[in-house]
Amino acid sequence: MRGGANALTRYLAGMLGADPVITTATDVNEMSALDTLAFQLNARMTDLRTAVKTVNQMLVSHQRVGLWWDAELTEEIGQCDIRGFIPVDDLQRLPELDALICVSLRNDLPELPVLHWKLVPQRVVVGIGCRRDTPFSLLATLLARQLEAQKLDPLALKAIGSVTLKKGEPGLIQLASCCRVPFKTFTTEALREFEHHFPGSGFVRKTVGVGSVSGPAAWLLSQGQLLGETLREQGVTITLGVAH
Repeated sequence: MRGGANALTRYLAGMLGADPVITTATDVNEMSALDTLAFQLNARMTDLRTAVKTVNQMLVSHQRVGLWWDAELTEEIGQCDIRGFIPVDDLQRLPELDALICVSLRNDLPELPVLHWKLVPQRVVVGIGCRRDTPFSLLATLLARQLEAQKLDPLALKAIGSVTLKKGEPGLIQLASCCRVPFKTFTTEALREFEHHFPGSGFVRKTVGVGSVSGPAAWLLSQGQLLGETLREQGVTITLGVAH
């Protein structure tokens, strides 16, 4: 369990009526830790293990580690343990810091005059429709383009969805594996409930039983919180959504 061992210890101790024994330096010093924050946010980071060692050591050494949240994620602050971090509201007006953690779904940050890392919550879901035997390389290229169009970090991916008929589609299975996210499929009946929100195709309806796949799949994965326009190219449709 990534970064969740201490939380699990407290939970089990409570169930058993016992006192938890926690010996990690950040907990002993009654402060949070980067791995704890990553676990609570279900977030990823490039080279997380190295960053955790560095940041946690800075925290227990009472160095000033800032914590900035992208505006679209600020509602999640209350769900996280942020003890020990210095709140940062504006990246253009930083307080005195030794390091900074930026919580964001976006693929870029402004130039920052301090050592910093980006923590990326997994919130972006993808609905995909495609022809049989669509190559993985094409799917990966188009997904990367769609993410770039919305300025989203690929690490923010949470799940890929399609119609049940595509459950064994090699390109989609490989794409989900490469992105390290689950591949979820929905019945035509489930997709049909939401297809009226999207342009339909007679060919797709004849082939899979529903006029649109990517849009309804993304709708179901995100509970209707869609991002941008659907990409349609070379027999592939890709719709993005955000699942908080």
